[in-house]
Amino acid sequence: MTTRHQTENTATAGDKVATSRNDAGSDRLDSIRQDAYNPSFKGDTSANRDKSESLSFVDMGDVRDLYKSGQDKSPNEKSKLESYIASHPQDAGSMKDDLNDFADRMKGRPDGEKQMKEVLKSVNGLLDAGDDAALKPAASRAKVAGEILHHSAHPGEVNQGAFNACSFATMQTEMYTRHPAQAARLVADAARTGEYTAADGTSVTLDERTLNHWSNKLPEALKVSEDKLPPRDHASQIFQAVAFNVKLDNGTDESPQYVLRRPDATSPSGEAVVTAEHPTTNMLFSKLPNNVDYLNTYKRISGEDSNGVLTILDASNGDQLKAHLQQLKNDGKLPLAVPVNALSKPVIDTVGEGNAAGAAVAGVGSHMITVSDIDAEGNVQFVNHLNGSKLEAVSSDEMYSYTTMRELDKETLGKVAQQAADGTNPATIERYNVDLALRMVNPGQRDQFLDMWETKVGKNLGDLLQPDDKKRLGVRHSWASGW
Repeated sequence: MTTRHQTENTATAGDKVATSRNDAGSDRLDSIRQDAYNPSFKGDTSANRDKSESLSFVDMGDVRDLYKSGQDKSPNEKSKLESYIASHPQDAGSMKDDLNDFADRMKGRPDGEKQMKEVLKSVNGLLDAGDDAALKPAASRAKVAGEILHHSAHPGEVNQGAFNACSFATMQTEMYTRHPAQAARLVADAARTGEYTAADGTSVTLDERTLNHWSNKLPEALKVSEDKLPPRDHASQIFQAVAFNVKLDNGTDESPQYVLRRPDATSPSGEAVVTAEHPTTNMLFSKLPNNVDYLNTYKRISGEDSNGVLTILDASNGDQLKAHLQQLKNDGKLPLAVPVNALSKPVIDTVGEGNAAGAAVAGVGSHMITVSDIDAEGNVQFVNHLNGSKLEAVSSDEMYSYTTMRELDKETLGKVAQQAADGTNPATIERYNVDLALRMVNPGQRDQFLDMWETKVGKNLGDLLQPDDKKRLGVRHSWASGW
């Protein structure tokens, strides 16, 4: 069992990768800067792009100016990677195209020079790592290095596989879109040393199996959906495992740890959250992240605020969602993490109704996707990280329907209410918790669900809501008493 702890701002393995950056020469970017930019987001539509529009591998144009000698004393990371690609054609894979595409994506960004140099430094550092590196063998390091570059070039192409990692896959896409240098450093540091130090000083360690064993097999129950559930790549496994452990870190050596073990009947995916004191007690479902965890973890890793998570307070119908997303787009706040219901169409279409219902009753009430864009008519582009990160488009009304629960039969509704009651502490439950739970329920069943929930808990939970909450949720204004 490995441990984690909060570190002071002293030199660490992570600091050696994320060395201080020299901004000299930034004036050279003036001719290619835009007055404002909306971070680029690409799903798997990148395969259809006209490659003639991308920058030549040999002639990098304006972007090549970023790496001219004399700009600073650091090594020319681009030239180093080009040399590797030329001398290792069997390992390089799509690196050549991804390097071009990443340069193309960074071209109009004010921070493009800094982001590109730091990403390539992480990639090269992993390629240069010796036999003492935590990730073995060298072929695995080369594979992960290529995947880091690919995600930097195409941040929408992130899969979670058959794991409870939708929040961290969504986070991975947002971070590679907005802060690719931080995402690349996370994966490269963990692969080189087995450890990662976040921007806030949090230090986490991956155990050997979680780091080295690439888990790409589906549990038996999901094999019927094999064509819709492509495996996540090794770099994504590392990012998502590290991010989960940053979320779990509580500043002590007794922090729970997310690990990947050999799958069995108790954990078909092999995932577990354990402690040193209770190494056989799997706390996975009680430790899955919520919206606040997403925001906090993103900031702990990147040092910057996330674009945010769509919440129950942002929209109560399709028109409100359309207006909200269009405002976020105008403010440059896309991509956005959006929780959808576990019984929504994107989930059922991927894993099947039985698996989706089982997850909902087990306590996995939501699934997180990435909304990348919205047009003037309200057509919403999104990526579901379960199904291969295909860029899809639906109306704002349909997207809103994904965030609510479809109508359930009374028996299933009672099971969901019991699940909510089992997780309720009457002494500490707050307005937000009640609002969130009701937001998951079909609008026509919210009163019935609340009655069941209150009965099982023995408390008038609706009293925690404000009148405006009740109006927005469409629930009654007067409450029965005497539970």
